[in-house]
Amino acid sequence: MPFVQVAHKKCLMIYFYFLDRCFGLVHVKLQTWFPMPLQVYVNGHEWLARKLADCGVSFSKIDNVFTHVEDLRRAQRFADRFSSLFTNRRALTASSMRSLAARPLPAVAPPRRSTRSAATTCSCSTL
Repeated sequence: MPFVQVAHKKCLMIYFYFLDRCFGLVHVKLQTWFPMPLQVYVNGHEWLARKLADCGVSFSKIDNVFTHVEDLRRAQRFADRFSSLFTNRRALTASSMRSLAARPLPAVAPPRRSTRSAATTCSCSTL
């Protein structure tokens, strides 16, 4: 008969890092115990810089700080759209799992192709 027992165990977190065409450096944090929440971290400033560059808007940046933007109104419109990219958390989780499945993972067996997202929560953090 199954039972619950108190035990002190180490909890393992697995981190995946990759470069995305739209978001730049992305890292994903996966805990190895049930219910296995998946956290996806993207840099909103990097996304905005790529959008501005694609649209020919001049800007300058030092590290993760914009020091000058030629067209502030246009940049603000792009920035306002950024949060809407993450309103569909189920799609984001599925997309993240597909991205992870496509990459070789050292010391970790990659998810099977037919794997559906087992994550019950998905947290998004923007810097």
